[in-house]
Amino acid sequence: MRVLIWIAISSMLLVAALSACGNGETSGNGTTKGVLVVYQQSGGVAGRDDHLTVRRSGEVQLRTLVNTYRCRMGDRRLHRLKRLLTRVDFRPTDEDGQGQGSTADVMDYEITYRGATIAFTSLTIDQREDRAVSLLNKVLTHCERPANA
Repeated sequence: MRVLIWIAISSMLLVAALSACGNGETSGNGTTKGVLVVYQQSGGVAGRDDHLTVRRSGEVQLRTLVNTYRCRMGDRRLHRLKRLLTRVDFRPTDEDGQGQGSTADVMDYEITYRGATIAFTSLTIDQREDRAVSLLNKVLTHCERPANA
C-alpha cells in the first residue's frame, strides 16, 4: 500500500514539474523566444483582466476573461512600440507593484520586456510608461475588435 501511495505522489509531482516547464523555448534571460513584450492590465470598474503578448514578428495574442484573440501589428506600430519600450525604465523601484488599495477605478499594469518586469497602477504611472501603455492598449483594442468585424 505504501508503494502505491509513493508511486501516486511521485507521479503527481512529476506531472506538476513537467507542466511547469512549458515547451522549453526560453532564451537566456528567461523570456520566451520570439516574444517582444508581455503586457497585463487588470482592475478598473469593468473588472478587466487582459494578457497581451506581442511577438517580435508582430503577431499578437490577447487573452481576456472570456476569449483569446490573435491579430497582427503593422510594421509602423511595431517599430513605434519597440522604440517606446527602450525608453521605459525597467529597473525596479520601491513603488513597483504597490497598489493604492482596492479602489474600483484603479488599473494595475505589468510590462515584461527583455526579462525585466515592472508593475504600477494608474495612480503611479509615469509619462514614459503612460506612452507605452497607451500604445499597448491600442493594440489590445485593435486585437479585440478587428477592423473587419
